Amino acid sequence: MHNTQPHFVRVRGRFVSAAFVALLAALSIPSESTAGAFALTEHNAVGLGVGYSSAAVAADASTTYFNPAGLTRLQKPELIVVAHLIRLDASFTDAGSNTAGLFPIGGGNGGNAGSTEVIPSLYYAHPINSMFTLGLGLSAPWGLQTEYADGWVGRYHALKTRLESANLNPSFGWRLSDTLSFGAGFNIQRVKAEIGNAIDFGLVGFSMGIPGFLPGGADADVFIKGDSVDYGWNAAFLWEPSPGTRFGASYRDYQRRVRRWL
Repeated sequence: MHNTQPHFVRVRGRFVSAAFVALLAALSIPSESTAGAFALTEHNAVGLGVGYSSAAVAADASTTYFNPAGLTRLQKPELIVVAHLIRLDASFTDAGSNTAGLFPIGGGNGGNAGSTEVIPSLYYAHPINSMFTLGLGLSAPWGLQTEYADGWVGRYHALKTRLESANLNPSFGWRLSDTLSFGAGFNIQRVKAEIGNAIDFGLVGFSMGIPGFLPGGADADVFIKGDSVDYGWNAAFLWEPSPGTRFGASYRDYQRRVRRWL
């Protein structure tokens, strides 16, 4: 992400250079990460009934997200507004954590790291004629937050992780024949992220032989924020070989881009 910067650093009774903190923060973050655990499938109400296997459902204007080719099945303008209430529970029980394979880590279990969030979505579809239908979607493909209490035993791995996204998706559906439709869309997505963890400066100083430093005795909290806007596209087909039988295929490009940002 661009605009990434250390946001807050606290070390008990000591000042540490920003460059040193940034270096340790970079080393403390895994080299490969994805947002899979924060992916949201809750984009419409109809999808709840089919487990979000929605490529061939095309029941209302929300098909602009799952399969824009399904827009050709709508006979009149539709506006869909959805809000999902998601409650995330996350707990941890320590079973003997240690650092560097030698030193026990003190601290609690961090409490409930989950949160309660409202995830909104909005979709609009407008048939132009028997062949073309326009669609517009606004949704949040990625999101949620985890935040552990100060001093928890896993603080060197994570304190707070928050991800927010908004995806604007204008699209169209084109009926190629009585049985086959094609759809495509353009995506403008903004993602904001915040990640934070503690750094054990006590262990760093101890390993360097600095007097007064002990493992777990001089923690620092580092939070990094970032945001980015990028663009992508999606395309899909819908085949209806007979009444009541439909097959759908859909591809969305921005998911690869989101993983690259993080």
